[in-house]
Amino acid sequence: MYVTSTKVINGGYDCKEEETFTPVENLGNPTNPAILVTSRDANGLHRPALDIDVPIAWVHRSDGTDHIWVDVKCSERAYNHLLQVLREFRIIDAAYTKPLTTDEAEACYALDRETTIDSKAVTAYMKAMAPLFRGSFDQLLREAAHHYTTPVDSVPGPEMRHPKLLPLHVGAVVVDSTSNHHLYLDTILSWDGYARVLFALKRAKIIERGYFSMGIQRRATLLRPPWAHKGPAKQSVEEFLANR
Repeated sequence: MYVTSTKVINGGYDCKEEETFTPVENLGNPTNPAILVTSRDANGLHRPALDIDVPIAWVHRSDGTDHIWVDVKCSERAYNHLLQVLREFRIIDAAYTKPLTTDEAEACYALDRETTIDSKAVTAYMKAMAPLFRGSFDQLLREAAHHYTTPVDSVPGPEMRHPKLLPLHVGAVVVDSTSNHHLYLDTILSWDGYARVLFALKRAKIIERGYFSMGIQRRATLLRPPWAHKGPAKQSVEEFLANR
């Protein structure tokens, strides 16, 4: 489960100093508002929580699997390395050993693009439900995804000049943030494994170098939930409730 955090020592989201985290099991509890999400759980294991600064499309296919498309211009070597690492940890389909050519990727994305999951609707649902939700962030994330993974709710995906496919073997949820997107993957990794995934994503230019460096320093990645906006490093309960 994701550990949603309310207590940060000596800084906030962009802080490089040591933090402590208070798990929030009930998002609707006004005395302990969740303002950060960390990949790390109480056992020191990780569910990937990723800040994606490139265009992204999330497609839920009829066979129950998910496709993630990212628009990124990276070297073939970096992309192949990423796929190798993701196959090793069973994050993508093990059979995807030969990446699509440029023409194949463009043709496949043109088909997938018509049935992209509406991440804005998922984000809005989470914002609306959080104040009354009796459960964890992870549970709310799953519930929001369940509501919007039907073809009826799909929207056209963004235009992409360099579409790269990640054919997932695990579940995924894409949530909008202030200026980019957050990608949550439903799998559990050790820190060593997660660090390798982060490095491969950084090398393929899917996550930023600074986000990677912060994650390595913290031994975890952090994201703001949809209802927490960028602002001062510290946020009191009263400020949180006033903006909720």
